[in-house]
Amino acid sequence: MLAICAMSLPGISGSFILLLLGLYEYIISIIKDLSHFKFNFSDFTRLVVLSFGVVAGFVLFVRILKWLLSKYEGELMAFLAGLMLASLRILWPFIDNSQEVSRVWMLIPR
Repeated sequence: MLAICAMSLPGISGSFILLLLGLYEYIISIIKDLSHFKFNFSDFTRLVVLSFGVVAGFVLFVRILKWLLSKYEGELMAFLAGLMLASLRILWPFIDNSQEVSRVWMLIPR
């Protein structure tokens, strides 16, 4: 649910959230196995549970965003613009971010 919430917001990557949670490689390996027709029932059920979490998270988060937009439109738009501007520091192609990115990766538990 957290990853789909991040995918709904600008400037935050759902894949990065899955990396922080330690689930990215696991989910990708399940999808890869299913695409190669290596059918494992327990992995399939985990993928179905993940899919329900994605749908539920998206529906709930969109409703929360809709409510926030109706109550706090200016503040929410400023927050979302801040997320987009902050993500430009990493995504901008003309700045060498290799040291900063390596510092972020050092914070992620392995």
